[in-house]
Amino acid sequence: PAVLIPLVTLLVALFGAYIVIGGARLFDPVRMTLTGLALACVIALVAALRVTHAKPAAGLAEGRRLLDTLGWAALLPLTLAALGAVLLIQGFYSQHGIELEPLQIALWALPTAIAAFVVHAIRTVLFARRLAGGTPGSTAPALRPDDGGKSGPC
Repeated sequence: PAVLIPLVTLLVALFGAYIVIGGARLFDPVRMTLTGLALACVIALVAALRVTHAKPAAGLAEGRRLLDTLGWAALLPLTLAALGAVLLIQGFYSQHGIELEPLQIALWALPTAIAAFVVHAIRTVLFARRLAGGTPGSTAPALRPDDGGKSGPC
């Protein structure tokens, strides 16, 4: 389900302008990415509920818990790296007189997005291991929720 969020967002951002129902566009071209992100979150939540057989309130509570655990500081560097890559690509080509369409920039920025996803996934796994008490033979202290999240020996 987590992979559905970037996948659906990317699909809506790239192809949402071409979806027309009854002569009207389904997605607003100005807010296509934001609309795609919202739609992707709903689809991912439904998929997660089907996979886990949990109630909708559990998904919302877990999402809140995860956001509280990771916080904006974990996602900000990755988001800024992706934004910097898109701006770098656009700036480089515009300096050389080449104007790119958003689809072209998105395709060139895909490697950076994939790298950011991999880095974030590794950081999340390492953080989850630390919360769980580390790996066998690890000297990293476990984070215990019962003492306010302070580090201490296992």
